[in-house]
Amino acid sequence: MRLSFSLPLVFLVVAARGQEVAPSALRGGAFHEGPHQEAVRLEGTGQVRFAVTAADPWARAFFDQGLGLVHGAWFYEAERSFHQVLALEPDSPMAYWGMALANLPNPERRIWFAWEAFKRRTRSSPRERKYIEALARFASAETAPETVLVDPEYGRREAIPRPVTAAHWKTLADDLLRIVTSHPKDVEAKALLVMVRALGPDEARDSSPPSSEDLMRQILSAAPRHPASRHLLAKTEGAGSLAAAWKATAAAPGIARVWGDAGQTFARAGRYDDAELRFQTGSRVDNAHMARTGAVPYELPAYPSNNASWCKVLVDAGRFQDAESLARRMIRMPRHPRWGADMVESGQRALAGALAASGRWGDLKEALSTPYLAGYQDGERLAELVAERRHDDAVKVIGEAAVSAAAALADSIKKDWASGTQGLARQKLNRLRTAFPNLDPDAAPFQGLEVIATSMGLPSNWIIRRPRPDLAKHGPDHWDPLPAPLFELPRGRGGSLGLKDYEGRPVLVVFYLGAACLHCVEQIHSIKPKARAFKRAGIEIVTIGTDTVSEVKAFIQQLDETGESPMPFPLLADPDVRSFKEWACWDNFKNEPLHGTFLIDGRGRVRWRDISVEPFMETDFLLEEFARLLSFDR
Repeated sequence: MRLSFSLPLVFLVVAARGQEVAPSALRGGAFHEGPHQEAVRLEGTGQVRFAVTAADPWARAFFDQGLGLVHGAWFYEAERSFHQVLALEPDSPMAYWGMALANLPNPERRIWFAWEAFKRRTRSSPRERKYIEALARFASAETAPETVLVDPEYGRREAIPRPVTAAHWKTLADDLLRIVTSHPKDVEAKALLVMVRALGPDEARDSSPPSSEDLMRQILSAAPRHPASRHLLAKTEGAGSLAAAWKATAAAPGIARVWGDAGQTFARAGRYDDAELRFQTGSRVDNAHMARTGAVPYELPAYPSNNASWCKVLVDAGRFQDAESLARRMIRMPRHPRWGADMVESGQRALAGALAASGRWGDLKEALSTPYLAGYQDGERLAELVAERRHDDAVKVIGEAAVSAAAALADSIKKDWASGTQGLARQKLNRLRTAFPNLDPDAAPFQGLEVIATSMGLPSNWIIRRPRPDLAKHGPDHWDPLPAPLFELPRGRGGSLGLKDYEGRPVLVVFYLGAACLHCVEQIHSIKPKARAFKRAGIEIVTIGTDTVSEVKAFIQQLDETGESPMPFPLLADPDVRSFKEWACWDNFKNEPLHGTFLIDGRGRVRWRDISVEPFMETDFLLEEFARLLSFDR
C-alpha cells in the first residue's frame, strides 16, 4: 500500500484554511524552522483544559493538545499544534505564547515567539495576559529582539537570544505562583508551575508553599489523567516513584517520552523487566506515529534514547538475544548529520555490549568484521583484545553496555556456592528467579546454575516465566520504511519518467524549487560531480522541480553550459506541485513548496529523507550514508 506522507491514516487533519499565518518578519525568522505540515489530533496526550480564548472549537482542542505535548517534552509536535491554532485563529496572542513555550529548549526561536505574543497581549483576556507577560519576562521579550542577517539572498534573519539565568527561572515560577493564587481553580497554572520548578536549575527552586507534590495532588484531583505527573518522576524516590510512573503513563500513553521516563524510573529501582516493557512501549508509540505520518527515526526526539535504554535493560535483565536483535535494528536505521542522537553509534555499543555480556566472544569477533560494527569507535582496539582473549579488558573498553545485572548476580551465586556459603547462594538464586523471569537460561553467564538449582530441590528448568502483556495496541515493535508515493512526470529533455522506472534500483530523489532558486542550483551543482560515485554505488539520481517543461529545458541547457559534461541525471517538471504535496515537500501553513531529499531503496521504500526550507547540501554524507544503509540489503 503506497501512502502519501502528508495524509496520516487515522487522525483527523484540520486544514490551515489556505492562508499565510506568519507575520512577514517571522516568515524569514522563527517560522523558517519548525513544523511545516498541519497538526493532527493525537490520542493519549493527557487531560488538559486551558480554556483559551478562541472561537473555533478545533483551535481550543489543538491548544490543549499542545500543552499536553509540552508536558510530555514532545516540543516539536507541540509547536505544530500551536501553529495550527494560529492557522485557525489568525493573530492569536496565545498561539504565539504556545509556540514560545514549545521552544523552551530553543532560545533563538523562543524569544521571537514570546515577543509576538507580548505585543498582541491586549487582545487576550486578563488571565491570559498574565501568562503572556510571565513568559515574556522569562525570555526577555518585552521589547523586540535584536536580529542578525543569516541569509542575505533572501533577507532571512535570526533573533539573538538574551541570557536566561536562574533568576529568570525563579521569576517565572513566582509569576506562575501569582496566577495560581489569583486563580485557584486554574489547573493549568498549577501544572506549568510544577513543570517550571522541575525544569529550572536547583538554585532557582524555592520551597514556598504549595509544594510541587501538593500542587500535583490538586491537579490530579481535578484532572486524574493530567500529563504534568511526569515532572515528578525524577524527584520522587522508592515506591512513590513507581506509583508516579504508573500515573504518568496512564495519563499520556500517546507520548513516547513519558514511557521512557517511566522506564528510567523502574530501571533505577532495579525492576529491569518492568523497565523493558515501558521502553518497548515508548518505541512502539513512536513506530505507530512513523507508520501514520511517514516520519523517520531521527525526526522523533525520544526514539534514540528509548531504544538505547531499552537495549541496556534487556542486557541487565539477561535477555541477550533480544538485546542483540534490537541493537542490530538500531544500527540499520538512518542517520542525519544534524538531527537527533546517533542511534547507530548507540546500537553498535549495545551490540558489542550484548555479545560481550553473554560471553559470545566469537560472535563479537565476527561482528567486528561486518557492516554492523564498521566504524565502531573502539573497534580496532576491541578486535585486538578479543583476539588476545583479554575479555576483562574488552569489557572495560565497551563500558557500561557490557555490564549485566542478571549476569553479575549469577556470578555471585556461583562464587558463594563454590566458597561454601550455600545458604546465601540459595537466597540469591531465588532473587534471580523472581527479579529476572525472562532471562536466557542457555547464555554463558547462567551455565552451571541448574546444578545449584537441583541441589535446592528445584527443577533443572529453574526459570520462573512471567507472562508478557500484549503491547501491539501501542504500535508495531519495529520501524519499517514506508513505500514512497508514485510519480510520473515530464522530462526536460522530452518524454516522461516515473518512480516505477527505477523498480529494483535505489534512487536519490531531489525536490528543488526551480531554476530561480539559487540555493537549489547550488545543490544540483554539488550533486552533479558526484553522479558517477552514486552510479558506482548502484544509486540512480532524479530531480523534480516546480518549473514548467520549457523552463526545465532551459535550466538543463544552462547547467550543461556551466559544467564539463552534460547533466548526468534527469530533471523532471512538476509545475502543479502535486508530487511535492504527496511527498510532504509542501508547507501547509505558508502554502509553498519545500526542498526535499530522499533515498528510495530498490523496493520503493523511503530509507532516508530531509524536508526543509533549505536544500540538503552535504552530498558526501548522502553518498556515505546511502551506501551504509544499502549494505544491509545485500
